[in-house]
Amino acid sequence: MPSTTNRRDFERFAQALAKQHSQHFGVLRERGSALPGAAAALDALSAAHVRQTVVTGNVRAVAQLKLNAFGLDTHID
Repeated sequence: MPSTTNRRDFERFAQALAKQHSQHFGVLRERGSALPGAAAALDALSAAHVRQTVVTGNVRAVAQLKLNAFGLDTHID
């Protein structure tokens, strides 16, 4: 089991990472893109009442920013 110190260190890291991504949100939108068909696939799954989530190596706040940057966050739980 991780120590409390390790957890605090990780939380500080996650907050700093999210802050950096937030500050560079415009660059992310400018340089990045969603895969072709991603939004349509999410729309179709939502219309079929399929509950959707994300499995990622990102911390939650960064994943949310990235989904938002490319308009893929509307159907994700």
